[in-house]
Amino acid sequence: FVASTHNYLLFFTSKGRCYWLKVHEIPSLGRAARGKPIVNLIDVQPGEKIAAMVNVAKFDDDRFTFFATRKGIVKKTPLSAFANPRGKGIIAVELDEGDFLIGVAITDGKHDAMLFSDAGKAVRFEEDDVRPMGRVTRGVRGMMLDEGQRVISMLVAENESQTVLTVTENGFGKRTDVSEYRSQSRG
Repeated sequence: FVASTHNYLLFFTSKGRCYWLKVHEIPSLGRAARGKPIVNLIDVQPGEKIAAMVNVAKFDDDRFTFFATRKGIVKKTPLSAFANPRGKGIIAVELDEGDFLIGVAITDGKHDAMLFSDAGKAVRFEEDDVRPMGRVTRGVRGMMLDEGQRVISMLVAENESQTVLTVTENGFGKRTDVSEYRSQSRG
């Protein structure tokens, strides 16, 4: 994505924490350079991995962060709840034992969310089905999963003209219009 040097990058870890970094604090390097490890820029705790990263210019009350976890839990939190940065990060979502954050998106609350499982199943529902919650909350069920299944991807569909690119473990791929996924209730 393209970001202004005065924007914030919010890093969300697999353990549900959020860290901030101003774009201008990331070193500018040449095309062939390797880059700098993220652990040298933000103070990530041991065992945490970066699960998602979003670009934020302003922390508005009318925009939201939409979260999805591996066990099918979803949560919507006002973006303004992340306006006060702390060096050690903050809790963005409360996770159950053995659950991990898999996706985060910035939304205006008027789109459809889509979750995809490793069993080849998908669910599409309106964001309005998920009420706004505080930072330190668990969320609600977004997708019902059978034993041993997990959510592997999330996206927020802004309109019907977008397409979803699906790629299997063995490298087969297809592109499908968002309109071919019928809208349902969450869960």
